[in-house]
Amino acid sequence: MSNQELASRVTRILSDAWSQKIKFTLSGCFTNLRVDGYQLVVDAITRGKITCEVGVPPNPNHRAGYHAECRYKPENRQLRFPNEQYGSITGPETFNIVHEATHAAFDCRYGNPAGTQILAMDDEAAAFFAQAIYSRISPYSWSGTIVEGDPIDEALKLADRIMHSPGPVSHPPYWVPEQELDQLLLSIQGPYDLQGGKAGITHIYYGLP
Repeated sequence: MSNQELASRVTRILSDAWSQKIKFTLSGCFTNLRVDGYQLVVDAITRGKITCEVGVPPNPNHRAGYHAECRYKPENRQLRFPNEQYGSITGPETFNIVHEATHAAFDCRYGNPAGTQILAMDDEAAAFFAQAIYSRISPYSWSGTIVEGDPIDEALKLADRIMHSPGPVSHPPYWVPEQELDQLLLSIQGPYDLQGGKAGITHIYYGLP
């Protein structure tokens, strides 16, 4: 059963004015991977189809020693967070909620009972880009040091390029050309252990019941 305090906070964040503006397409990813806000996720949480839970099990696909603070588990449609108060204090926690909700949005949009496979690198690139957009348009800010060249840093650079480029591409829905994604995809390979023969690892989405 969903943790109601978490569920209420997550749906509030995903319904706010800034989340509603997170609309983009990543060209070349899963035949153009698209995010169109988070209403599908809000509705799924409200109906109990996606639950918000406390406790984040390790992801066996990540590099040894790398631990994600939050996680979406498509096999049982759970958004998992380290504690009940998550997202109530810091900007980065709010950004991480948007990140994981992006995976959940793909489950809602693309998943089916047979299992829809999306390249893990593409999936993570979209989630990092989404949280980068949210951080740029919301009043919340990053705390601590952003490491040069890590996925957050590259996602922020990409968001800044796309949002400040001339023409209609600078307004949502954003169009991200495939060639613009190279540095972000490279930055994801290390911490997510997606190098070499593991570059083809996929996330599998089964959709909502």
